[in-house]
Parts: sequence; C-alpha cells; structure tokens
Amino acid sequence: MIVFYSGPLSKNELTIRFDADGANEFLLGVFNISKNANRSMGVECVKYSGREFVGAQIELKRGDEERLEINGARLTLAMSDEACEYAEFLLKKFIEDGDFSPSEFYGFSRKGRKYNTQVFFVKLSSLELLASSNGIK
Repeated sequence: MIVFYSGPLSKNELTIRFDADGANEFLLGVFNISKNANRSMGVECVKYSGREFVGAQIELKRGDEERLEINGARLTLAMSDEACEYAEFLLKKFIEDGDFSPSEFYGFSRKGRKYNTQVFFVKLSSLELLASSNGIK
C-alpha cells in the first residue's frame, strides 16, 4: 500500500508512506519510466487528508527537472534521471532493510509555490496508526 499526504509539519512537505508491496509497485513504476523516457506510469494509492482516506493515483513521469502537481486525488511526479536513480536506491534499501534512512527523497518545484516541496519516503505501519498520529509518527 502507498499513502500520500501534505505535511505533516509544513505545506511545503509531501510524505509518501510505503509498505513492502507498495514499495515494490512504486519501484517498478520508477524503473519503467527510467528506462523509457516517453513513458508515464500510474500507481494506485491512497490520499490522506487528515480526516479521511481516499483512493488515489500517483502518475510517475520522466522530466528534465523535478516537478509535482496535486489535482484532487491525483499526484503527478515528474522526475529527472538522477531522481529516478535515487528513488530506486531508497526503495531497494527499504525493501531490504525495512526502513527509510534518510527519509528525505527530493525537492520538487510546484506551480504557484515560492519554495520547493520536499518529498519524504516513510515506512507505513498501518492506516490506523497514521490516522491516530495525524502523520507525525
């Protein structure tokens, strides 16, 4: 499972939480777009708004620079070759070790924002724990 949400500490942060299955699915998507520059790939996930969980999708795309857009329940991540390589590294390490260290993934530009949005990869323990901690743990 994959869950994404804004924050938890700033509107210039985006957290993506993964369990092992979600990490494998996301890794496959990153691998596919990194090998084919014209390809985009959708990955099913859940968006957490702080009050509810909604079915969503993350669209992974190749780009010259890192950009992100959130449109309703759709998150689009455009990633450079370097970002794809780093995502692959972090996800493989998570699959082997069971945790993200460091959790910081990359800074993404976002239309209408003065500052880049920092994206974090974090382990997903459970939806109940996420809801009870409001994304802080």
